[in-house]
Amino acid sequence: MFIELPPETEMTLADEARRRQVSVAALVERLVGDNLASPRFHRPGAIPALPAFDLGVMGPLHRRDIYDDAD
Repeated sequence: MFIELPPETEMTLADEARRRQVSVAALVERLVGDNLASPRFHRPGAIPALPAFDLGVMGPLHRRDIYDDAD
């Protein structure tokens, strides 16, 4: 496979590979593997759960409770 990258990205990958003392191919393989192992890729079509915050009981809100332009 061939992927064309901007020269800045190529230099960044080469510098990072040199810093980690691995080849660029090994670094890219590790980066891709780490990203594919993330939970969002585990189940095709899975929708990640949204965080839910318990804000307590507020009761009904009126526009005047939210915006300061109402009387």
